[in-house]
Amino acid sequence: MAAQAGAPIEAAPFRPILRGLLLTGIEPRFLRGDPAVGSIVDTEPLWWPPAKIVGRHLAPFLAQHLGLSESLSEKRGAVPIEVELDPAKRGAWSPL
Repeated sequence: MAAQAGAPIEAAPFRPILRGLLLTGIEPRFLRGDPAVGSIVDTEPLWWPPAKIVGRHLAPFLAQHLGLSESLSEKRGAVPIEVELDPAKRGAWSPL
């Protein structure tokens, strides 16, 4: 963007890296997808700092600071569901 605005820099190509946390019911898995390297799955965090804000915490934080009273899911008529994980079945789930 800076190069397009006329700044005297050379634009670096965009390299998307996707990071995620998969809650398995036993031990969470940390996921990282990088087109140049491939996918990585580990039981240890693959980013630093490991406790950085993630979507579950970021959305309510931003909504509160932006003065939004209702969450987007409430506005769209979403219905909350509780799910119980069965550790004996290694990640199997059943709706309550």
